[in-house]
Amino acid sequence: WCYVNNFKDAYHPKAVRLGPGNGPVFARDMEEFVKVARVELPRAFESENYEKRKNEITEVVQRRREGLLTELQHEASDLGFSIEATPVGIASVPLTGDGRPYTRDEYDNLPDDRKQEIKQRGAKLQESTNQFVSRSRALEKEAQDKLRELDREIALFAVGHLLEDLRARYRVCDGFGDCEAILVYLNEVENDIVEKLDEFRAPDKTRQQMPPGFEELAESAFDRYKVNVFVTRQNHDGAPVVQENNPTYNNLVGKIEYKSRFGFVTTDHNMIKAGAIHRANGGYLVVQAFDVLTNPFSWDALKRVLRAREAGPENIWDQYGLMSISTIKPQAIPLDIKIVMVGSPYIYYLLYYLDDEFRKFFKVKADFDIEMARTD
Repeated sequence: WCYVNNFKDAYHPKAVRLGPGNGPVFARDMEEFVKVARVELPRAFESENYEKRKNEITEVVQRRREGLLTELQHEASDLGFSIEATPVGIASVPLTGDGRPYTRDEYDNLPDDRKQEIKQRGAKLQESTNQFVSRSRALEKEAQDKLRELDREIALFAVGHLLEDLRARYRVCDGFGDCEAILVYLNEVENDIVEKLDEFRAPDKTRQQMPPGFEELAESAFDRYKVNVFVTRQNHDGAPVVQENNPTYNNLVGKIEYKSRFGFVTTDHNMIKAGAIHRANGGYLVVQAFDVLTNPFSWDALKRVLRAREAGPENIWDQYGLMSISTIKPQAIPLDIKIVMVGSPYIYYLLYYLDDEFRKFFKVKADFDIEMARTD
């Protein structure tokens, strides 16, 4: 089992199942992919072909905008105005008969009917100006869309074949893994890279924009592509048998670790740690009954796991509201597990009569004989 980033909701990491021993391989493949992508993407965006196509898009839009501005200037001239494009918008000024702008005194001395006529012509020009502004914004949006599509095309040209190789490798499963989930994840990785191209295109610029001492934050941005190998089993010698000698809450159900950076704590899917229940999944977990009962919350956690038949790692304060802190909620992993509790008859009968769920979950009782043959 591996945990991967949920690009749609980072607070709920996804669990992905692979065949035995394939988790570390998948993690290495993703690490190698990101390493190559960080080299190939900047190189692709520094090419002459990209700059040429980018300039073509910009020039076409600029020519169309200049054409619209020329039309507006002609219309303004016909209406007796001059216009100028300023940083804050389009400014229009009424003109005298000889083609020069009115001064403030000249305009104030005009007859009222003449002022009214100029205002009417100015209102008509204002409508055309508004249309020009609207069409100019549409052109800018069109240019941004085309540039974004060009960036996507260049990015997929640079790393698309790498992702396609990964898809081909994990498209066929061995009966254990969830191929569909892996392919969905790879598609999300592709979309996320396209959305956050600036982190790949100019990593040095991103670091320079960071305050002194914060450069590692820029590097940690790529951690979202890492794969956390949650539980792995390298051999194929049957179901696992796990003996947990210290069945604390976190040792049983796992935990979420935190990293302190610059006075605040953070966590992500890479800091999710497995518990004994997850390591024993598909096999057997052996615990001492006395140890489980004397560790706070462990007995309740054990029953809750058996009841739900799934378990997601969580810290004890998250479960019981002992601390208010923003954290992640990993996807729960389905469980197929047998739990063996070893203890004295006294503990057995105590649980049998005082806890109704004990009878439901632990139906098989095996006694060791108090006498046995003294042989070698």
